[in-house]
Amino acid sequence: MLKFPPQMLIVRRSQIVKDVLNLFEDSSAGTHLINTRFDGEPAADGGGVSREMITDFWNKVKEMYFQGNEVFVPHLRPERLSQKKDFVTLGRIFSFSTATLRSIPLQICRSTLMVVIYDTCDVNPDILLKDFLLFLDNEDRELVKSSLNSIDNMGDEEKGKLQEFLIKFDMGIIPTAANLRKHMINLAQNELCFKPKFLCENMRKGIPQNHMDHFWMQMTLDHLDHLYEDFLITAENVWQKIKFETWPLQNPKERCVYDYLRDLIQDLDEETLLSFVQFVTAERKIPSCFITVGFNSTQGIARCPIASTCAYRLDIPVSYSSFEEFKNEFMMVLNSDEAKQFSAN
Repeated sequence: MLKFPPQMLIVRRSQIVKDVLNLFEDSSAGTHLINTRFDGEPAADGGGVSREMITDFWNKVKEMYFQGNEVFVPHLRPERLSQKKDFVTLGRIFSFSTATLRSIPLQICRSTLMVVIYDTCDVNPDILLKDFLLFLDNEDRELVKSSLNSIDNMGDEEKGKLQEFLIKFDMGIIPTAANLRKHMINLAQNELCFKPKFLCENMRKGIPQNHMDHFWMQMTLDHLDHLYEDFLITAENVWQKIKFETWPLQNPKERCVYDYLRDLIQDLDEETLLSFVQFVTAERKIPSCFITVGFNSTQGIARCPIASTCAYRLDIPVSYSSFEEFKNEFMMVLNSDEAKQFSAN
């Protein structure tokens, strides 16, 4: 979908949202490959800087133009409605980002994405309900799941919370086992499809026609499901994306660090797994390519894991004497400001 020759983009980190929106405001933008450079930084783009720019942009835009928890829906507060035209540009950037990363850059709610692509609010009820649960925060999600499973067994306090939840969404009903699922589906359709429809239509306007014809309109529900699988951050999925530069490992020290890395990934919670993947790839999702792991013999104060986002590569010293030493040093790296700024080597 993206044409040669690549276009050069220069973006300021401190103004990344403003700069990227301005660069893509032109309707011809988003049709070419890009080379990206952050203003004032020497790193040349081998793909890693562009991925970093896209990831950082959507992380910030998510808070400004969307709402949700596990999945996100276009949203503007009333005092910001003058910015509705930005969603045309966001649609263009969203399609460009998907073509560049080969997966969706932001987990827009699947039901909402169907409004963007197919211009319809007629979504399968099971998909609506599943998406709505992901849209809610953890407390409301568990409340709704519990009520759908067995509203008759809920205590008075829980029923009161359910009533407050429904009132929050302007639902003036008395929930029962017979009607609750139907009303939850209606509520999901309203929140995920009808309310953001105008903003979704603006996003659709921004998608280049050749993208729409040759990619988005060829999408089936199975294809959409496959795109969303890239966001499932689990230890198993991360480990499956790791390959070692040499295999099988013959060096005992390398085999030991192999075990340390496997155990570390198994120990990490979802947010720290995201930080690990981001440190190596500049993306907060399961990468489309393998992460290559190599080893070195660095010791002393210079010893630390080193990532290259352009190459999807991680180099790890073999001089650790215990798993605790390895984990402590790796966590210091993941929690550092430098790691949060990504590696662009």
